[in-house]
Amino acid sequence: MLRGKSVTLRRIEKVDLWQLWQLHEERELTLFKELKQLISWDELNQDFMKYFGWKGHFLVEDKGGKALGVCSYKDINWKNRSCELAVQFYKTEQMPAIDSILTLLEFLFKELNMSRVYSFVPVFFSFENQAFKKTGFIKEGNLREAVFLEGKYHDILAYALLREDFSPEEQ
Repeated sequence: MLRGKSVTLRRIEKVDLWQLWQLHEERELTLFKELKQLISWDELNQDFMKYFGWKGHFLVEDKGGKALGVCSYKDINWKNRSCELAVQFYKTEQMPAIDSILTLLEFLFKELNMSRVYSFVPVFFSFENQAFKKTGFIKEGNLREAVFLEGKYHDILAYALLREDFSPEEQ
């Protein structure tokens, strides 16, 4: 469990699955993008460990325990000391989103000794794009027309932050 100023990041548990699925459907999030076709709720419930069974996935909760979103780190490259950070929020409240990213960054840079953390965010996730900019991430480029959604192609923005540029006190 990781504690920020206004949020707690805790490991996703099986009891959270139904709530995550409902939020996924409401905001069309890509939490379950690995699922090719959902045949039944039982099958999804059975495959929980496949998708959330490792410690890199966190449910973001406010101080009252209400779910605000999810964040995770993945694709760790130990040789290069880099990994991907991904976030998706259900509630578009700026301060908890920024606090979530900063809390996870502090863990990645201080505890896992990462040198570089990067993220890929579709342009239509404007809230998440703003949060990455406000936490110090630098836009490194565009993956042009990389996502097809609702009959149209969209760009994905690539962001990165180096440990030497990370200063949570300034946020």
